[in-house]
Amino acid sequence: MIVRETRRLSATVTELLSLAEAGSQALRAAPVRLDAIAAEACDEMRALAPDRSIEAELEPTAIAGDAGRLGELVRVLVDNALKYSPPGEPVTVTVSEVAGPTLAVRDRGRGLSAEDRERAFDRFYRGSAAGQVAGSGLGLAIAQSICERHRAVLTLEPAMGGGTVATARFPPPHAPVAPQMLDESGTRDSVAGGALLFDYPKAHQPAVLIRVDADRFVAYGQKCTHLSCPVIPRVDEGRLHCPCHEGSFDLATGRPLAGPPRRPLARVTLQVRQGRIYATAVEERTT
Repeated sequence: MIVRETRRLSATVTELLSLAEAGSQALRAAPVRLDAIAAEACDEMRALAPDRSIEAELEPTAIAGDAGRLGELVRVLVDNALKYSPPGEPVTVTVSEVAGPTLAVRDRGRGLSAEDRERAFDRFYRGSAAGQVAGSGLGLAIAQSICERHRAVLTLEPAMGGGTVATARFPPPHAPVAPQMLDESGTRDSVAGGALLFDYPKAHQPAVLIRVDADRFVAYGQKCTHLSCPVIPRVDEGRLHCPCHEGSFDLATGRPLAGPPRRPLARVTLQVRQGRIYATAVEERTT
């Protein structure tokens, strides 16, 4: 009893340390092959659970990330799937880039309730299916933290035929994302006029995200195309204003309306995923 409790406490401390490290600011991002990382992690998990079946369907998939943390992500998701799958049922790990770089881990358990899906990423939460399954309730919180540091979106959904599939969707390696994100329902840390300033694609390269109406956002590089003065969004007037030379640009298109500018603003393309807005590329335009 004492030995078992000591091991449980030791495992919890280890997971708490892992959670703290996963959420640290130092992400050692580099070009990596997600499929190769998943293959190595699956081999490690097979060695730890030789009586269990771990199937791998891995397509060549490149992302930018920390190989060590990504390996931990795979191990955490596989370990969680093994815990909730019946002993004779396989766990399936899939990596593909058909719809963007994606890691998916499927179990064959009884599935999650609506409440479980809502709270699964909370620290120390153990769902209704936990029963006598060993664990601290920190695994999915660690996975979520690793995904957030990689600007990936982690979801838990019912699997076709039963069970649950945990899916991590990553941005492409060539498409950095904006350092700020906001909900579709309203801006976060917004400036006056329903706009958000952020650096993209690199630090000290200012851009501005603007809410045009209830369902539409646009984003542009903030530098005027005349002399690189910062433009100011005037949402109520439908334009972006350059106070240096009284130039202005159309809010909806970024094209010049008045003043010296002759070229449109650089356009930042956007993607909305689960209520969060990501910058995915910059388009320099001449007309």
